[in-house]
Amino acid sequence: KKEYVIVEFVEGIQLLHYSWLNVKTSKVFYPSTTNSQAFMKYVKEGSAVEDSWKEYNFVKILGSSSKYNFASAMDKLRDAQYHLDLTSDAESGKKRRKIRAKRTLSSEPEASVHVTSPS
Repeated sequence: KKEYVIVEFVEGIQLLHYSWLNVKTSKVFYPSTTNSQAFMKYVKEGSAVEDSWKEYNFVKILGSSSKYNFASAMDKLRDAQYHLDLTSDAESGKKRRKIRAKRTLSSEPEASVHVTSPS
């Protein structure tokens, strides 16, 4: 049974408790704390959603882990952050290739090749 999920947002990724997600609407409840230790305590304990929590849209679920393995879930989060950073760096520095006109090569001499223009 999955308890922890790694969720991708437009701004980044985060480890959350599965019970905070609504997969059908792609929304998640997010604790209103700014303290990272308190936030991780909420996640680890699977705290019940409170009225003060805000709801946010998420892009997709990148991974999950069982409730008995919070350390494994944290490792997966670090891996996902690393791979996401590599992907975004590669995409931002990627140059697009020009699409060149196709050439038809023929073994016939040029004098015998007939070109017709499009009508």
